[in-house]
Amino acid sequence: MSNAGRKKDPVWVNFIEVSNKERGKSGCRAECRKCGKSMKGLVNRLKEHLKTCNTDVLPNPSKEHSCSSSSTEHVEIELGPPLSPGPSPSKKRKLEPKPIASYFLLTTSEQKEKLDKQIARAMFATNCPFSSIEHPEVLKAIELLRPGYRPPTRKTIGDRLLNQIYMEEKKIIK
Repeated sequence: MSNAGRKKDPVWVNFIEVSNKERGKSGCRAECRKCGKSMKGLVNRLKEHLKTCNTDVLPNPSKEHSCSSSSTEHVEIELGPPLSPGPSPSKKRKLEPKPIASYFLLTTSEQKEKLDKQIARAMFATNCPFSSIEHPEVLKAIELLRPGYRPPTRKTIGDRLLNQIYMEEKKIIK
């Protein structure tokens, strides 16, 4: 029987072809002989994987599937002993769930005071009207930078923060 069609890329020596017919999909997938990772059977993707695959295992040519579109038979594969006594690298580790509090950025009262003062200093230094802190776009930007943080109001900037910063600057000058 002659081998008609395109020749396979030599990179396939390092991979096992797995048909997608059972899933009802066309094409084939490739399973790395070194680490067992499964991916689409695209030659460029296989070559990229080989660059990063660190497992030093020799290819096992007895573990090969056919990826032809006319084949629908199931093939039994004889697997040898496990490569290492430890857990298989292809198995996923179970991740410990994180507590819900770790997903929130809490602002302490000291941090809020420091942020408020810095916003006020920025307003004073740039001669912005105090009302600009309440502009919807400024509030959106602050929300993106620090979710949950409430900036000072224009009245707070013009009263308490202005007096505090004035007194701090007055002490520095003396």
